[in-house]
Amino acid sequence: VLILGGGDGLAARELLKNRRIKKIDLIELDEKVVEVSKKFFRDILGRTFEDKRLNLIIGDAYKFVMEANETYDGIITDLTSWKPEGERGRQVNRLYSLKFLKRLKSLLSTKGVLVYQAGGGLLAMRKKLEEFKKKFKKVFPYVVGYAVLVPSYCEAWAFLAASKLKNQIK
Repeated sequence: VLILGGGDGLAARELLKNRRIKKIDLIELDEKVVEVSKKFFRDILGRTFEDKRLNLIIGDAYKFVMEANETYDGIITDLTSWKPEGERGRQVNRLYSLKFLKRLKSLLSTKGVLVYQAGGGLLAMRKKLEEFKKKFKKVFPYVVGYAVLVPSYCEAWAFLAASKLKNQIK
């Protein structure tokens, strides 16, 4: 499994509960996120970061994806939401580009599933979410959108799941 972002370790924690998971590559840009999480979330993280199946890489998710040559049965993104244009916007928004999605598809195994955290503030971001879903559909034959209430943010967050095979997502 590949996790892009997710330096708080919580997505990895959930995946590591499944003994069938052999390896997780977690790519986090900001080492401080990992340090803070290890210090303040120890009670809920347990030994997540000590698990030998977790391969933590501090680095740029975009660069990692563009250079990777491995395939994954699952890819999860826990990335920063879209930004307005400008330097910061260009850095973040490339993670939502058609080029990036195509590259993710190439890293996904035939039966693999990609789950993309597509943004919080569902109502405020509805237009952007629709644009992103259209991009997804240009790359993946099967796409499902859904929302989950995230109590710590007091709002619904949007997700898109995609696969190369119809029966992989429902």
